[in-house]
Amino acid sequence: MLGPGGLHGLFSGAPELRRFRGPPLQQELLQALGHIWHHYYPIGERGNVPFHLGVLAMELHNHRAATDYFQHSLLLHGEDVSTCLRLAICYDRLGERDAADKFADQALALDPESEFARHLRILLDCGTQSS
Repeated sequence: MLGPGGLHGLFSGAPELRRFRGPPLQQELLQALGHIWHHYYPIGERGNVPFHLGVLAMELHNHRAATDYFQHSLLLHGEDVSTCLRLAICYDRLGERDAADKFADQALALDPESEFARHLRILLDCGTQSS
C-alpha cells in the first residue's frame, strides 16, 4: 500500500501472515490482537504498540480495527506521518472520505516532501481508492 520500508513493507505478504488469510484463522488473529490491546499498559517504552497492531489489522483487511489502533497511537505517541497516512488509507477503504481527506492533509502538513502523502492526496482527489 504505502510502498517500501516501514513495518507495512515488513509484514506485507509475510509467510507468517499468509496462513491467516482464511476467515477462521484471520478472525483468530484479530481476536489475539484485541487481547494484546486489552492487556496493554503503556509504561513509556519506545515501541509504538498500537501502531504495530494497526499495521497488522490493516494487513488482515480489518480497517475499522486498524483505525482504532492508529487513533490510540496518535493519542499515546503524537502525530506521525506514517500513522496519518495509514489512517487516511483505512478511512478511504471504509468509505469515510472526510476522515480520509483530513488525515491525508495532516500527513502532508507533517511532511510536505513525503512522496507517499502526495501520491495518496492525488488518489483521493481523483476519487480513486488507495491500493
